[in-house]
Amino acid sequence: MSKAITGYEIARARRDVVRTFPQGVVAYRTTKTSDGKGGWTSAYAVTAQGTGRLAALDAKGQVSYASKLGASRGYVATVDVGVAIQPSDRIRVQGILLEVIAGTDNLPTDIGQRLICRQVGE
Repeated sequence: MSKAITGYEIARARRDVVRTFPQGVVAYRTTKTSDGKGGWTSAYAVTAQGTGRLAALDAKGQVSYASKLGASRGYVATVDVGVAIQPSDRIRVQGILLEVIAGTDNLPTDIGQRLICRQVGE
C-alpha cells in the first residue's frame, strides 16, 4: 500500500524545483481603460513574477497546437505554481516575449505548471 504525500513534502518538492529554474519570468495581463467616449484602450501590465525555464515545443506539439500557433514558433514554459498565469496572458522568459495559448490545470499537489506559448516578440 502506498503512503500519501504530505503537504510538507509537496512544499519541499516545490522549493527544490524552483531552485532548478534558471530564468526569471514576468507575467503580463491585458488591462482596459475607458476613454470616456464609449471606447477603450488596452495595455499589458505586470501581474506576477517568478522563475521558470523555456524549451522549444516538439514536432508533435507543433502539430497539436498548429491552429493557435499560426506561423509563430511554439514553446513550453515551465513556471513555478506560485505565478498566476492564464491563457491570453503574456510572459517574458530569457528575453523572449510569449503569449500563453494553453496551460495545465493546477492541482494542489502540482510542483510546476506547463504553459504552451507562441512567440510574439523579443
